[in-house]
Amino acid sequence: MMLDIHDAIDSNPQKLSGEVCFAGTRVPVRTLFDCLAEGYTLEMFFEDFPTVSRDEVLTVLDFARECVEASGREYAADPVQPANAISSDRPR
Repeated sequence: MMLDIHDAIDSNPQKLSGEVCFAGTRVPVRTLFDCLAEGYTLEMFFEDFPTVSRDEVLTVLDFARECVEASGREYAADPVQPANAISSDRPR
């Protein structure tokens, strides 16, 4: 079951300096992406961070996918970007 993103994550200035964490935990969302980049499977992540639910992780991954897709559509619609924007090999 997918959650609303606001139910899956939270940020509190009193907890980890306001870093975005999985709701009700002290596990930063960034940790999920760091683990995946290091080759973790989702099962390995859940073993290491049992306070994070599968629904929370799937919601965050779906939200990230939506953000990337929206950003990609914006870039495709206007490929003339500032120097610090997403780089691409395609001609401009």
